[in-house]
Amino acid sequence: MPESNQSDIFALVTELRGRTGRKYEEVRELMTERMGVFEYSRDSFNNKFRRRDRNPHYELDELLALIHAFTVDLDNEVRCTAYEACQLFGWANMRLEDFEHLKEFVNDAEFAEASDRYVQEHGLGQRENDREGHVFICHSQNDRPVANQLRALAKQRGYDVWQDVAAIIGSSEWINAINKGINGCYAFVVIVSQPSAASQWVRGQILHAQRRSKPIIPICIDSTPLPVGLQQLNCIDAQPDLKAGIVNLLDTLSLYSKEVIQPVRSRRQMEIDYLDRVVLAYGIWQTIYTPMAGESHIVRGERHNYPMASQEILQATLEGFDQVVDEVFHETQVQSYPKDILSALDPAQLQCMVLGDSGSGKTTTLRHLTGSLAETARQSKSQPVPVLVELGKVEQDQSLEDYIKEQINELTPWYDDMLQEGRIALLLDGLNEIPLAMRTSILNDIRAYASAAISENRLMAISCRAADYTHDLDIGIARRFYIKPLDPIRIRQFIDTYVQPSEKADELFWTLAGAEARRFWDRFIVEVEDLPEIFWLHDQLLSDLTWGYGGVETQFYYWNQWLDVRSSPNSLLQLARNPYMLSMMTQVFITQDHIPDNRAKLFGAFMDYVLMRREGLPVAEAAELMRRLASLAYAIQFSAIPTSATREIAQHYLGDEAHIRRAQAANILEADTSVRFTHQLLQHYFAALELNSMIETEAAASNYWPPDSWWEPNVWNDTAILLAGLHAADTSPVVTWLQDTAPETAARCMVESGSKTPASLRHILASRWVARLDEESVAARAAIGRAIGLTDADPRPGVGLNSDGLPDMDWVEVPAGEFIYGEGEKHQFNSFAISRYPLTYLQFQAFIEAEDGFYNPAWWTDLQQEDVPGVQSFPFSNHPRERVSWYDAIAFCRWLSHHLGYVISLPNEYQWEKAARGPEGLIYPYGSVFNAQCSNVAETEINQTTAVGLFAAGASPYGVLDMSGNVFEWCLNLETGPDHVDFTSTEPRSLRGGSWAHSAERARADYRYANRPELRRNRVGFRPIRIL
Repeated sequence: MPESNQSDIFALVTELRGRTGRKYEEVRELMTERMGVFEYSRDSFNNKFRRRDRNPHYELDELLALIHAFTVDLDNEVRCTAYEACQLFGWANMRLEDFEHLKEFVNDAEFAEASDRYVQEHGLGQRENDREGHVFICHSQNDRPVANQLRALAKQRGYDVWQDVAAIIGSSEWINAINKGINGCYAFVVIVSQPSAASQWVRGQILHAQRRSKPIIPICIDSTPLPVGLQQLNCIDAQPDLKAGIVNLLDTLSLYSKEVIQPVRSRRQMEIDYLDRVVLAYGIWQTIYTPMAGESHIVRGERHNYPMASQEILQATLEGFDQVVDEVFHETQVQSYPKDILSALDPAQLQCMVLGDSGSGKTTTLRHLTGSLAETARQSKSQPVPVLVELGKVEQDQSLEDYIKEQINELTPWYDDMLQEGRIALLLDGLNEIPLAMRTSILNDIRAYASAAISENRLMAISCRAADYTHDLDIGIARRFYIKPLDPIRIRQFIDTYVQPSEKADELFWTLAGAEARRFWDRFIVEVEDLPEIFWLHDQLLSDLTWGYGGVETQFYYWNQWLDVRSSPNSLLQLARNPYMLSMMTQVFITQDHIPDNRAKLFGAFMDYVLMRREGLPVAEAAELMRRLASLAYAIQFSAIPTSATREIAQHYLGDEAHIRRAQAANILEADTSVRFTHQLLQHYFAALELNSMIETEAAASNYWPPDSWWEPNVWNDTAILLAGLHAADTSPVVTWLQDTAPETAARCMVESGSKTPASLRHILASRWVARLDEESVAARAAIGRAIGLTDADPRPGVGLNSDGLPDMDWVEVPAGEFIYGEGEKHQFNSFAISRYPLTYLQFQAFIEAEDGFYNPAWWTDLQQEDVPGVQSFPFSNHPRERVSWYDAIAFCRWLSHHLGYVISLPNEYQWEKAARGPEGLIYPYGSVFNAQCSNVAETEINQTTAVGLFAAGASPYGVLDMSGNVFEWCLNLETGPDHVDFTSTEPRSLRGGSWAHSAERARADYRYANRPELRRNRVGFRPIRIL
């Protein structure tokens, strides 16, 4: 190369380097402007590229010279990678043979490897000739040896064959490759067998070929019937002589014209092409999708935005859906969708958030929706075109618009027109996975899109992990869909979809449910009735059914025993409620015939299956890859972008490109210019493996949970739970490592890991953490309170149960005497005792679980009794019991009165206000000026209930706690006044005290409120009094 050009090339390289996505025309324009015509001689090579079928503007002299400068002439420190060189040619739409010529021209091993990888990842496939059509071979993974034999014999006969050689089925690279392969074929050969008939991916390819009007030739290698849709075709029989069948097929292929005529591509045709590609990618979810139950929350009016914790997803009713409109608070409209949350989408409100836990099915739901929308848009050009965007893959300095245009590819020229026409349905997956470095700019882009979608009524759906959907990520969309964990009925439906024959599906389900559950079910269908929904979902039998023995007191004895078994937190069925975990369990069961009993064990078994059984790696190689992946996951979580790494960083930890490709083939990693794990939980698992070794070297937990923010959402929380799962026999090493640095995470490790924790350690930690309830930070105190609640061992009097299993009430005496009520009224009242705290979740649970408790009609005389109790939104044992009606509270008081031998009731408003304000009539229980440090209200920004007694500084003059905020409390009397008590009336009852979801104004001690007595809200509880 002439010396004078090298500096110019260097400057141009610097300018172009790293700008992925540039088209050839842009590169050429810059080169022409800056350098003129290159003098690089390559005449012998040039004629291979100057063909008559090329675009007249397609000239590669300059590009070749630039590539050579990149790969040869420039210093190693400044030249681009070989893969970047291939990308430049890819932008120029090079074909397979072009890359083959290029490898010869450059003559470099690294470049040859990069070229082969680029060809594979971008769908150029195994083709020898692109000037005419090829034969496409469609097969299942199990039939790859047959496909390889077919391809080899076809090549001997001179046929140009396209066969998928990628192992990463379902990836975006695979979809693009399959799409190009089918589009360019003149004959579509499908290998029919039992595995291919069961493969959803094979069905998707057949459908894609049919839509492209491709001739389909089935070759049957076993006795499996032709799939639906192909039964009218003649099948080439390849049994028992496979080779003879293949020869017959090759003879048949000679009858087909090899010419592939590409139609004139109008905008609508390009839409169809794009939609077909979307259906190919996501149409499978139309078949294998298990409908997800959940709730739709529509946030109305001005309110404090708060994260809706996953625990707040309610048990859906079984009759259609139950619409609950809060007529008093006017804040949230709630609808339950027990059959399918997607049925909540309606033309009146097309913008929504899809929220749930990690692995709960958010991505699957969006994929299913994308496939459905694509099918509809394909049938009607007036329907919106879906664009599914994985936000975790956004590149550095890339705008949301640029990323969307990458997804729609050929439709980019019409992007603005489609937006104005309202014909783009944007589906954004993984709001919480946006890399931190780009979070602000991408969120601003998303909010702008959301605002326009709302004003123009365009469909837009965004998924996010529920725990992460806090103020910073709030997009301003009113409707929020909370995906409910799978219930046993849906778990069974999922298993039946994936596992054949039915006997194996039955075996897997009962392996998850457990032998004891199976024994109860076998008895239930004989002694009661074959009612699976009642058995698995209801908390109470239908009114005409009983399951027990003897008289009234024991007629539900067996049913109550079953409820205890069903609710066991250690049941594998609890793990299976997460769709991602269930899919892994299914794979492990199919291959190993057993299921580990915690998530970490399950991931370990799944990796054994993937690496050694499916990929065939020797034990030592699998262990080495696992070790390297653990190091990579750990490094990613410590990085500024805790969801991905650059390819260079990945190579550093994995050793070389071969390990990256191996992990891709195993569907553990996704890789393009950046590298990421295919699922967040998978990354957490590998990070947990590395973190385990860190504990052994006595690394400080404060390295991962900063002392000034340990209670905030943290990428290491899920990792720690999986880490505890690695210690199946005893979580003590992990829990004690975390006990002082991250108490709530330590408690979650005990409860959620599936491993065992000594009961003595739970009590030790609860006592240790109680001493920290006076920490300065309110958020820290709240997290410590939740940690104590998860242990079920809060040692404070008045919070839990006594030795008899009854609520341990801490009564505070309020003396007789004058006090100020309302706006200055003076009243006299007798002495009484009031509970120091609102009744806790654990205390009310004792009423529900007692044999003579909630379901005993004796406590419900003159009251409206519900069939089942309300479902606690925040199920921490030491939090106030919420979602209780006035009737529930009265029934509890009657039950406890019976057991304690004295009268327990709800306070009337006189009693409540005196206990809260004292004789002087304070504005707030703690004084006359609001203080956010003294109560849990909206201004405190905890955004859920807190452990009772958390705000010691908020005590009333008598020492009663939580009378301002946390939960509104039912009073005995009607709304019309403290003297009006009527148990039979359905009129509203008074509420006092404010709540965590409401402003300080409603937490004033003189603030009166009311609600219908049958309503249950997650901001309403109660506090009993004792009549002295």
